Amino acid sequence: MFSTVLAKPGSSKVIKVNTRPDDWLDYALWATRKGYAGKLSPRIYSYQRNSDGTYIAVMERMARTMCAERSDKTSRWGNNWPALAFGLRAYGALRDQQITDEMIPGGRAFVQDVQENFEYLDLHDENIMVRFDGTVCITDPVSSTNQVFNTSNPPRMRSRELEAINAGAN
Repeated sequence: MFSTVLAKPGSSKVIKVNTRPDDWLDYALWATRKGYAGKLSPRIYSYQRNSDGTYIAVMERMARTMCAERSDKTSRWGNNWPALAFGLRAYGALRDQQITDEMIPGGRAFVQDVQENFEYLDLHDENIMVRFDGTVCITDPVSSTNQVFNTSNPPRMRSRELEAINAGAN
């Protein structure tokens, strides 16, 4: 396991404590700069990256994983999971892509953008989550195997700095 998420009951934010270096923070900052934060990717409020590549980040809280949704056959996500799983990827059948476009507007284009910017894709039902308002968030679609971390990102950013980046992207 790469990280632990700590949540206080009733809070709209969680603390993500990373224990092994990975690309999630670089993904989250890239998505913020591209204007995806709070939409198709998670919103981060602050972070601190340590010299060994591990980090602590405060991010938005999600309601549940797509894995949990998938097991609920009464859920619109659960009934359509196979189509969504293939539709988000470039090799999905046309019908799967149409279902995906309808249920996750902009999702396929977003995943394609991620693939163009990160070497390894790690897109599965535990890395896709549903917000409390029912929208989908692709929380961690990248794998850090043999990746070089983006050292141009500052080691620490606070809420106001991240909000300014997000505002500038929109």
